[in-house]
Parts: sequence; structure tokens; C-alpha cells
Amino acid sequence: MEIFFGLLDFIGQTYNTIIDSWVFLVVKIFLFFYIVLLIVDIALLIYVGGGISKKLREMKYGSSTVVERSKYAKDWAVVRKRFESDFERHWKIAILESDHLISRALRDIDISGVNLSEQLAQMPTDIYPSVPDVRAAHEIRNAIVHDEDYQIEKNEAKRIVNIYYGFLDVLGAVPRKR
Repeated sequence: MEIFFGLLDFIGQTYNTIIDSWVFLVVKIFLFFYIVLLIVDIALLIYVGGGISKKLREMKYGSSTVVERSKYAKDWAVVRKRFESDFERHWKIAILESDHLISRALRDIDISGVNLSEQLAQMPTDIYPSVPDVRAAHEIRNAIVHDEDYQIEKNEAKRIVNIYYGFLDVLGAVPRKR
């Protein structure tokens, strides 16, 4: 039993020597500043990351408007009105205008790019699962622009415009369908 108490006494003296040494004091000071730095980093991540995640959450779930709906309401009404016509050129114009509205809305949420293809390349598909559909619709838009003989049926044009509408809805740019 004396050996045990002797060992405990030795450990206690060694512990006190280490705790009271200059080396350990330097280690404690270093750890203190390191912990302060970690706390500051975490606070900055929460501050900066909180704004970003809030914006992404709003865009994904539509909990609030990300872009100002009133800026797009008139333009979307014009797009819808084009389908009252029986002329193919009006449907094509509706597709072109829808494509432009998406590009504008993406710029409004700070997604930059020379064209819609570049902007869509920046969009994460886990947050925006309809991005591939919008890309496909944009390819049809490109075909309309680059091939003057490109023909499209009214139902197909409506389908494309509805893809654009769905994406604009996710961005908060158009009124929700009822």
C-alpha cells in the first residue's frame, strides 16, 4: 500500500512541477489564443454562412421572395398572352422571353455569366433539381435563334415555357400556380 501512496505522491509532485513550469505556461498561452481564434472563425462562418444558407433555403423552399416578383409579373403576363395567338412566331417569342427572364432573375441573385448556359453551370442541381430541364429548354431556345426554319408545336412550346415558369417559381420571380 505504501508503494501505491508513494507512486501517487510522485505523480502529484511531477504534475505540480509540470504545471508550474515555463514550458507549460507557454503551451497554455498558445492554447488560449488558438481557442480564441477558433471561436472567431466559427463566429465568422456562422455570420457569413448564415446569410448564404438562408438565401439558398429561401430559393429552395420559397419561404420568402428571393427576387422581387413585381419586377417579373408584367413580363410573365406578356409571355402567357403570346399563347392566345395561333402563330408559331409568337410561341417562339414566348420561349425567348422566358429564357431572358430566367437570365435576369439569376443576375438578380448574383449568378453571373455571359449567357444563361454559363449561369446555369453555376447552379447546384441538389438545390435546383430542374436545372437539367432548363438547360434542355435553353438548347431549344438556341435552336430557335440559330435556325430560322426551326418549327415547334404549340404544346411543345407550352411545355418549354412551363419548364421556365417552374424554375422562375423556385427563384420566387413569378406568382405560384393555384
